[in-house]
Amino acid sequence: MITIGLHNIESIIFENENIKKSLPKYKSLFDSWFLSKTMPFLRALGTRSIIQFINQIDDEEKKIISDILKTEIYFMEIDLDKILHYEGKVDDLEFCLPLNKNINEISITRTKDKIGVTIHAGDNNE
Repeated sequence: MITIGLHNIESIIFENENIKKSLPKYKSLFDSWFLSKTMPFLRALGTRSIIQFINQIDDEEKKIISDILKTEIYFMEIDLDKILHYEGKVDDLEFCLPLNKNINEISITRTKDKIGVTIHAGDNNE
């Protein structure tokens, strides 16, 4: 079984030509994602395309992907209310991160002395 989330969806789904051809309904999302990879200033467009894909895919389409990959798959659903973003100076960041939450996935960016952290946080009991 493969668990698909923000950390691996690009390599498993968005870079797989067989999957993309089998899901023509999502061509615009695949194209937007590809555009974001060729033009770094459109990075947010790529992220938005991935999140839309995860939130729109239905069970029949998941079965198509599973058949192509020849294994069961599970999508980590993205609750947009649990996407948290923090930005600040590197030295001050630890004080504003929600250390009381479970963290499902995390993305970190850094420019000089500033750092940005985007977290897909879970509940304390997840």
